[in-house]
Amino acid sequence: MSYTHGTYAAYGTHKCRCDQCRTYQRQRVAMSRRRRLAEGRVNHGTSSGYDDGCRCHKCRLAKSYVRSADFEKAKRKRAA
Repeated sequence: MSYTHGTYAAYGTHKCRCDQCRTYQRQRVAMSRRRRLAEGRVNHGTSSGYDDGCRCHKCRLAKSYVRSADFEKAKRKRAA
């Protein structure tokens, strides 16, 4: 099956992970995050709010919590 690389269809539907498709996806996600932040559609108090570019106290705390939970999970996995 043929498809055009560097498109949503290639990355999303056909699961292509070539450099061109990965670059497209990174740019698409970054643009979406910038748009949500500019429009004030950030989900405050969540890790995704921090990922979207918000640096309010609630979003920083949420991201910190997720990072520490991930660290502890990896630490337990290494110890097992």
